[in-house]
Amino acid sequence: MNDQTKSFGETAKSLARNPLGIIALFIVLVYGFASLVTAFAGSFTATERLPLIYFLILFPILVLIVFAWLVSKHNGKLFAPSDFKNEDNYVKMQMAVVASLTAATAKSDSPTSEAELAQDC
Repeated sequence: MNDQTKSFGETAKSLARNPLGIIALFIVLVYGFASLVTAFAGSFTATERLPLIYFLILFPILVLIVFAWLVSKHNGKLFAPSDFKNEDNYVKMQMAVVASLTAATAKSDSPTSEAELAQDC
Protein backbone atom coordinates (compact mmCIF):
# COMPACT_ATOMS: atom_id res chain seq x y z
CA MET A 1 0.00 0.00 0.00
CA ASN A 2 2.84 2.40 0.80
CA ASP A 3 4.41 1.90 -2.63
CA GLN A 4 1.09 2.65 -4.35
CA THR A 5 0.59 5.80 -2.32
CA LYS A 6 4.13 6.93 -3.05
CA SER A 7 3.77 6.32 -6.81
CA PHE A 8 0.40 8.13 -6.82
CA GLY A 9 2.01 11.11 -5.09
CA GLU A 10 4.86 11.19 -7.59
CA THR A 11 2.42 11.00 -10.49
CA ALA A 12 0.34 13.83 -9.03
CA LYS A 13 3.48 15.97 -8.62
CA SER A 14 4.52 15.41 -12.21
CA LEU A 15 1.03 16.24 -13.49
CA ALA A 16 0.82 19.44 -11.46
CA ARG A 17 3.66 21.05 -13.39
CA ASN A 18 1.51 22.35 -16.23
CA PRO A 19 -2.08 23.50 -16.75
CA LEU A 20 -3.18 20.32 -18.54
CA GLY A 21 -1.99 18.20 -15.63
CA ILE A 22 -3.80 20.36 -13.10
CA ILE A 23 -7.01 20.03 -15.13
CA ALA A 24 -6.54 16.25 -15.26
CA LEU A 25 -5.98 16.04 -11.49
CA PHE A 26 -9.11 18.08 -10.86
CA ILE A 27 -11.19 15.85 -13.12
CA VAL A 28 -9.93 12.68 -11.46
CA LEU A 29 -10.56 14.12 -7.99
CA VAL A 30 -14.13 15.25 -8.71
CA TYR A 31 -15.10 12.10 -10.58
CA GLY A 32 -13.50 9.88 -7.93
CA PHE A 33 -15.37 11.55 -5.08
CA ALA A 34 -18.67 11.36 -6.96
CA SER A 35 -18.11 7.67 -7.67
CA LEU A 36 -17.26 6.95 -4.03
CA VAL A 37 -20.33 8.78 -2.77
CA THR A 38 -22.53 6.89 -5.19
CA ALA A 39 -20.99 3.51 -4.37
CA PHE A 40 -21.09 3.86 -0.59
CA ALA A 41 -24.42 5.65 -0.29
CA GLY A 42 -26.50 2.68 0.77
CA SER A 43 -28.89 4.84 2.76
CA PHE A 44 -29.73 7.09 -0.19
CA THR A 45 -33.13 6.67 -1.78
CA ALA A 46 -33.52 6.35 -5.54
CA THR A 47 -34.42 10.03 -5.87
CA GLU A 48 -31.31 11.02 -3.91
CA ARG A 49 -29.04 8.86 -6.06
CA LEU A 50 -30.49 10.11 -9.34
CA PRO A 51 -28.64 13.49 -9.39
CA LEU A 52 -25.36 11.69 -8.63
CA ILE A 53 -25.91 9.25 -11.46
CA TYR A 54 -26.76 12.07 -13.86
CA PHE A 55 -23.60 13.85 -12.75
CA LEU A 56 -21.50 10.75 -13.37
CA ILE A 57 -22.97 10.46 -16.85
CA LEU A 58 -22.90 14.13 -17.88
CA PHE A 59 -19.63 15.23 -16.24
CA PRO A 60 -17.30 13.43 -18.71
CA ILE A 61 -19.29 14.78 -21.65
CA LEU A 62 -19.12 18.32 -20.29
CA VAL A 63 -15.40 17.96 -19.60
CA LEU A 64 -14.83 16.74 -23.16
CA ILE A 65 -16.68 19.73 -24.62
CA VAL A 66 -14.86 22.24 -22.43
CA PHE A 67 -11.53 20.56 -23.06
CA ALA A 68 -12.06 20.63 -26.84
CA TRP A 69 -12.91 24.34 -26.66
CA LEU A 70 -9.88 25.01 -24.47
CA VAL A 71 -7.49 23.19 -26.78
CA SER A 72 -8.90 24.82 -29.91
CA LYS A 73 -9.03 28.39 -28.58
CA HIS A 74 -6.24 28.60 -25.99
CA ASN A 75 -3.70 25.97 -27.02
CA GLY A 76 -0.68 28.23 -26.44
CA LYS A 77 -1.55 28.67 -22.78
CA LEU A 78 -1.75 24.96 -21.96
CA PHE A 79 1.96 24.22 -21.87
CA ALA A 80 4.61 25.08 -19.32
CA PRO A 81 8.19 25.91 -20.33
CA SER A 82 9.30 22.59 -18.87
CA ASP A 83 7.15 20.75 -21.45
CA PHE A 84 9.58 21.77 -24.17
CA LYS A 85 12.97 20.12 -24.66
CA ASN A 86 14.48 23.54 -25.16
CA GLU A 87 12.82 26.38 -23.21
CA ASP A 88 13.85 28.80 -25.94
CA ASN A 89 11.17 27.17 -28.09
CA TYR A 90 8.59 28.17 -25.48
CA VAL A 91 9.77 31.76 -25.60
CA LYS A 92 9.66 31.70 -29.41
CA MET A 93 6.11 30.35 -29.33
CA GLN A 94 5.01 33.12 -26.96
CA MET A 95 6.72 35.74 -29.11
CA ALA A 96 4.92 34.38 -32.20
CA VAL A 97 1.59 34.77 -30.40
CA VAL A 98 2.42 38.36 -29.47
CA ALA A 99 3.57 39.10 -33.04
CA SER A 100 0.37 37.69 -34.54
CA LEU A 101 -1.76 39.74 -32.14
CA THR A 102 0.23 42.85 -33.00
CA ALA A 103 -0.14 42.21 -36.73
CA ALA A 104 -3.87 41.59 -36.40
CA THR A 105 -4.26 44.82 -34.44
CA ALA A 106 -2.28 46.80 -37.00
CA LYS A 107 -4.43 45.46 -39.87
CA SER A 108 -7.72 46.35 -38.25
CA ASP A 109 -9.36 49.64 -39.17
CA SER A 110 -10.32 50.64 -35.65
CA PRO A 111 -7.76 51.00 -32.90
CA THR A 112 -7.87 48.22 -30.33
CA SER A 113 -7.54 49.02 -26.66
CA GLU A 114 -5.45 47.00 -24.22
CA ALA A 115 -8.64 45.82 -22.52
CA GLU A 116 -9.91 44.33 -25.80
CA LEU A 117 -6.58 42.57 -26.37
CA ALA A 118 -6.63 41.15 -22.84
CA GLN A 119 -10.21 39.97 -23.40
CA ASP A 120 -9.19 38.08 -26.57
CA CYS A 121 -6.43 36.20 -24.74
